[in-house]
Amino acid sequence: MSVTTSAPVGYARLATLNSWPMPALGQPAYIGPVKAIQYLPERIQVPYSSAPAPDDLIGHLVFALRHETMNLPLLLAALADLNAERLAHEIRAKPTSQFLRQLGYFWEHTTQSALPVSDLDRGRYMDVFDVGRYYTGRLWEKNRRWRLNFNGLGPIDYCPVVRRDTTLEARTHAVLAALTSWVQHEPDLPQLNRVLNWAYLAETQSSFQIEREVAQPAKAEGFVQALQAMREQQPLTETYLTELQQTVVTSPLNQEFHFRTEQNWLQRAGRGALAVRYVPPPVADLRSLMGGFMAMVNAFADSNLPIFHQAALASFGFVYLHPFMDGNGRVSRLLAQHTLIPALTRHTGINTAAILPLSVAMVSHEARYLATLERFSTPMRALWDVHVMGDGEFQMQYRGHQASYASWDATEQSRFMVECAEYALNKSLIGESLYLRHYDDAFQAINTEFDWPDRAINLLIKWVVDGDFSLLKNRVKDQRLAGIPQQDIQLATRLIKDAFAPEAYP
Repeated sequence: MSVTTSAPVGYARLATLNSWPMPALGQPAYIGPVKAIQYLPERIQVPYSSAPAPDDLIGHLVFALRHETMNLPLLLAALADLNAERLAHEIRAKPTSQFLRQLGYFWEHTTQSALPVSDLDRGRYMDVFDVGRYYTGRLWEKNRRWRLNFNGLGPIDYCPVVRRDTTLEARTHAVLAALTSWVQHEPDLPQLNRVLNWAYLAETQSSFQIEREVAQPAKAEGFVQALQAMREQQPLTETYLTELQQTVVTSPLNQEFHFRTEQNWLQRAGRGALAVRYVPPPVADLRSLMGGFMAMVNAFADSNLPIFHQAALASFGFVYLHPFMDGNGRVSRLLAQHTLIPALTRHTGINTAAILPLSVAMVSHEARYLATLERFSTPMRALWDVHVMGDGEFQMQYRGHQASYASWDATEQSRFMVECAEYALNKSLIGESLYLRHYDDAFQAINTEFDWPDRAINLLIKWVVDGDFSLLKNRVKDQRLAGIPQQDIQLATRLIKDAFAPEAYP
């Protein structure tokens, strides 16, 4: 059979033959007028000479493994439909082929059957994930039959993929170096503690703000305590995660003691099934998925995954699974800190638990945060049939493959987390440190010049800074400044402006 220009190749071809609906490919491959394979942002161009024939299913599987980002859901679904004898014939002809060995390994995993081929008894063990293309994890399985090492970021039943990106790695190193430099060059330990205490509170308030909630004192205190306790980095277990859920959800009616046993969903304003914007995995699949997720996070220390990438997988991976009926978003942001706080504390060498207030960055870039969440949630929603049964009641049927919740490309989620870390360091920690230093200078200058109550000085500094270094007329007449001559207020305003400018507020 001939191959025509624009014909799908690799995963794109497998998707047309697959009996399972799948999320759309981010970078599908097609035959194109090129002499060598070209990787474009939204497409892979493949020369005619490199493309398998349309009906060569094994050829397209091998092409996908060789040239495209690992897509375990589509790979496993395609292999489930592949004739065993046909694959066995190809393997017998080329028993040492790296990619055929992988196909044999994955076929046996997904079908839970044995191919009619002999065990491979020669050749070195090959990694499933090429360390030059992907970040990799611990050795989850050393398969003697196929002489393969499964070295994904998680076990085969829960294994997101993250493509290597040297630019993101460099940005990660830059954040860590700048954070360490800032900590080591901060001569005033009480000042450092003030900033970090502010960061813990800011992280708490922002995490609740994302949910359109106000962190009441009891909620805020519990959240901060949970953050500070993460310095010890307890292993993830169902018990530990339910304790976090009970921390962020203070209403006894909504606190939980185990993973959910009923289907949940996220709903926006609107009517009917279209108002359902995301449906997490079915209850029947949840416990297995959470087991794999927790195993992945607990094994991050054995991976080569950079720490902000780890935070992304922990946070986004949890919220996509949505194992509780309430509080999933706040717990997911706690889990980002679960990986970061111990690592940052070790990296900076300080006694106080170090934190980057990532949620502050998420609030400041809320549209970007939502778009990053929807990179996964929107295509997964399309795999569900949702029907309205009554007021607030829906009938839901998942048509997709379980692996679609278990293995997803987390590269863009990792990129977003690096961006949040950059913002949290430069705009939040360092910015707050400068603010406090200038605030103290302004307070000292006014206190030296005038014998005013502390409350009046603090109010004036806040009003002047908030007013872009000028005092609004209604503030001048405020009763809390009553009795202070106008010329003294004008002088104090100049002292405040001098204290803050030009370093932090030019």
